[in-house]
Amino acid sequence: MKKIGIITFHRSYNYGSMLQAYALQRFLRDNGYDNEIIDFALPIQEDHYSRYPIGSRSCLKTVIKFLLYLPHLGAIRRKHHLFDNFIRQEYSLSEKRYYSMPEMNDLEYETILTGSDQIWNTACFEFDWSYYCDFRFNGKRLSYAASMGPGTTKEWEEKHIRESLLRYQSILVREEGTRKKIKELTGIDSEVVLDPTLILPRERWMDLAGERPIIEGDYILYYSPFYNERSFALAQEIGESTGLPVISTLPYSISSDMKSRHIKKHWGCGPKEFLNLCRYAKFIVGSSFHMVSFSIVFHKPFWAVEGMKDNRISYLLSITELSDRSISSISEFKQKAGDEPHIDFDRVYSLLDPYIQNSTSRLLDSLK
Repeated sequence: MKKIGIITFHRSYNYGSMLQAYALQRFLRDNGYDNEIIDFALPIQEDHYSRYPIGSRSCLKTVIKFLLYLPHLGAIRRKHHLFDNFIRQEYSLSEKRYYSMPEMNDLEYETILTGSDQIWNTACFEFDWSYYCDFRFNGKRLSYAASMGPGTTKEWEEKHIRESLLRYQSILVREEGTRKKIKELTGIDSEVVLDPTLILPRERWMDLAGERPIIEGDYILYYSPFYNERSFALAQEIGESTGLPVISTLPYSISSDMKSRHIKKHWGCGPKEFLNLCRYAKFIVGSSFHMVSFSIVFHKPFWAVEGMKDNRISYLLSITELSDRSISSISEFKQKAGDEPHIDFDRVYSLLDPYIQNSTSRLLDSLK
């Protein structure tokens, strides 16, 4: 019998989701814990991350999108292939795939660990009550760095959440907002811990990223998991201001992808290639929690667009004393970049280390 089964968003073709799943599994394995990821994903998740971003309810729009994206379909196909390879090569998965909660009744694990990522965000299109370990299970229920995200919950959902979380033996969450919500709903004092990407030793990420840059020369890496008009526009302005090319790894929408003036498409990019782009970028800009975490991992200057307005990003910026890396305009970028263009990452890690030590000890203690 496997000791630990992990349930998380491991099949989201999203860099942050896949890499946090890898980090948690790798960390547990490195610390002597036999584990596998429970290979559960809703059909809607596979549909959303389909190979080509051209689907539409309108046949005419589908044809138009196909024609506009035609020059890039090879790169998009390559991206999908690289994500598939990452799943096959870097994960240890359950032998069986699961597509619905009833299929997972009576799983044969000693412990199920839920997390990390926004698996407890009921507003997320990928959400299912399985991520609250709501199926029939007789072993230990634990969470690590689980997040409810920024959304709100309905009254009936709160009742369901309360009932589910009261079955847990240990609850560790990713940010203060989730901790407060759990306290309100259940009275449980959960604890905030770091995302798995920050507790895995840096050497692991350096190895995955590779020793040679896939793009030669200086560039800015732009990353947001979803289209964010403000950060996309600001990335273009920063590119124009600095004269550096801006690299984007994701297709977003026709209007943004086809009309962007200063953003270069590098869409044939899987999780390892994304890490490579992070490692060798001149600096990184965007609106993503994992953009910030990997900027810290690879010691890269970064700018989080309106980062202090996001409770997940703001927590990380606050504990590392990097709140000044949050920007909302090109003028703010120019002012801050001129005053303090670099980051003292030795100091960042001296501030982060107590949180790393606490997070790892709390996780390992919960598994005993």
